[in-house]
Amino acid sequence: MKRGIPQLSRDRVGVFPYILSLIILTVCALLWDGKLASAYDLALIEPVTLSRDLSAWGILDARPKSQWLAGHIPGARSFCWEDYTRTDNKGIPYRTWRPEDMAEALGEMGLTEKSPVVVYGGADKSWGGEGWSCWVLTWLGHVGPIRLLYGGIQAWSNHGYPL
Repeated sequence: MKRGIPQLSRDRVGVFPYILSLIILTVCALLWDGKLASAYDLALIEPVTLSRDLSAWGILDARPKSQWLAGHIPGARSFCWEDYTRTDNKGIPYRTWRPEDMAEALGEMGLTEKSPVVVYGGADKSWGGEGWSCWVLTWLGHVGPIRLLYGGIQAWSNHGYPL
């Protein structure tokens, strides 16, 4: 038996990015403004639950826009961190847009601060884009429910739901 980091089963690895994203988001929210984590309505949502009423949710696809263009959940809007960051005047890349500009962009997608939102990405292939999207919503003061699609777009497709 090898010593060191234990190997995770394939099933356990599939949920790990989502749990990690929720933990990081909660810790960032606590550190950022001192509010209790319960002030944010963050949770996972199963594809079957989302499929029952797509129109009840604002859906954000956190994958790169090229992947969104290749196929996305019906009604989903592209919201990749790379498209909503900039290089600042000191040459530091990947700075988040100003809150006013970010809120305006989300508003143009039809979202308000109270809109129920589902965020998804490419399961274990999206480099934390889902977590970033959830963080941005809480950073802006979003008070509606935020759900992370369990299994990402792969789980959606594996259930046979349309793209």
